[in-house]
Amino acid sequence: MNFFKSRLLLAFNPVSVLLLATIAGIIAPSAPAQAVTPTTTCSFNSNAGTPNPLGMRTLVTLTEMDGNTTVKYEQLPTPVGGTVAATIASERELILYKTNVAQARQLFLSDPKYYNELRGSSDGDGFKAVNDTLICQSTSGSTPSPTGGTVSALPDGSYRFWNGKATGVLSSDQLLKQGGVLFLFNKRGNQIVGTFGQIDNEGSCVKGTVNGNTFTGVAIPYEPSPNPASRSNTSFDPGGFLKLGRWKKVGNQNQYENSTLDLSRLNRINLGSRKPSSSCP
Repeated sequence: MNFFKSRLLLAFNPVSVLLLATIAGIIAPSAPAQAVTPTTTCSFNSNAGTPNPLGMRTLVTLTEMDGNTTVKYEQLPTPVGGTVAATIASERELILYKTNVAQARQLFLSDPKYYNELRGSSDGDGFKAVNDTLICQSTSGSTPSPTGGTVSALPDGSYRFWNGKATGVLSSDQLLKQGGVLFLFNKRGNQIVGTFGQIDNEGSCVKGTVNGNTFTGVAIPYEPSPNPASRSNTSFDPGGFLKLGRWKKVGNQNQYENSTLDLSRLNRINLGSRKPSSSCP
């Protein structure tokens, strides 16, 4: 953590006073001023239908620019009681150098001191609740997987991937209208449990590991098949994303071991209201 700053803004009518104080950290070496365009910004989106764990007047935003990530903790203006109309707002920023958004999120999840320093307090819930509600946008307006290209680099959490291209938050009705395949999953380390299938069909529960953009593990279709053995080593979906492996009967279940799911052709979208399964049936 090379640079950390905090500022408190008091806005009085008709005069505004800005108090800026550096409270901790080391000032980064100066560099020639130049316009830098953010490559990725991750923030809470109220249109996603998920409550803000910090309340509606507090926001955490991560912005990646020129290989560095700025994490901002912002408390929006609130009225101050008194004879003069006034509002008070605060903002704290932590800059992680040579760190992309995905690495910054993982750092905040694995080491609580960064999130505590950003807020100026160790009280309250940790970063995970905030991380699960973040939606990331690239400069092009798409919703990328903020990992530098691999699903295995994603921080632990819940995710939803689709084979279409999103330009913003997608509702369930929009997904049904456009169709395609959807992968809703939970990730812990390299372990993944989730549901994959066409949006208007039952799909399959999958559990296993991810390496780069390739999932390998067990697939358990929800819909029974009259001849499950015949589906061994075939594609589960028309697009060939999920390829079923060797069929095996386990109890009353038909499962396919050594199945693979190609995630390189899927794009991350907003999580939505439905949570991924924690285990396969």
